[in-house]
Amino acid sequence: MLEEERISEILNTIQNIKESKLPVTTYFEQNSVPFTRKQYYRYCRILKKSSEDGLYDKRVHTVAAADLADLTRALADLLAGWCS
Repeated sequence: MLEEERISEILNTIQNIKESKLPVTTYFEQNSVPFTRKQYYRYCRILKKSSEDGLYDKRVHTVAAADLADLTRALADLLAGWCS
């Protein structure tokens, strides 16, 4: 799922919950929600503090060490095949 789609889904779901007039717990019990109640409250805090911009993923996406180790092994096997 793209970041924009994820944020749109969060915003639409929060709006649906608020417009439902049901208590949050009841809404979660009666409806399929793509996140937990705990996340709902977290998202509401983020929106209050930072607006929609706060929902964007700000983590740095790097290659994990395990992925690098796998890549190194694959390259070593490839080079060994070329050199033999």
